[in-house]
Amino acid sequence: MIYSKSLKNILSGKFGILRNSFLIEYVSYEKPMTWLVNTSYKAIRTKKYKYIHWIHHQDVDELYDLSHDPYELTNLIKGPDHQEIAIELRSELVKLVAESVGL
Repeated sequence: MIYSKSLKNILSGKFGILRNSFLIEYVSYEKPMTWLVNTSYKAIRTKKYKYIHWIHHQDVDELYDLSHDPYELTNLIKGPDHQEIAIELRSELVKLVAESVGL
């Protein structure tokens, strides 16, 4: 399924097919601010969840149920009840990253 990639259609009232999720990327280039080194991440946001994958750190990914935890206080990534959604969102994140670079 091809999703609308431009906000132009949304802003003009021509919605077409809207995305179910979107990609968030942050790459830190702040060399003078040492506390920001290696803080790059890629994330996916859906209506209900946010999944964050830290680029330079293993086993610290995050998963939040935004409908119950809008301030992202409880990381659900290791909870047994959320393993399936974590796998699904990680797979969708990989797909969105590939699309963002034209693959």
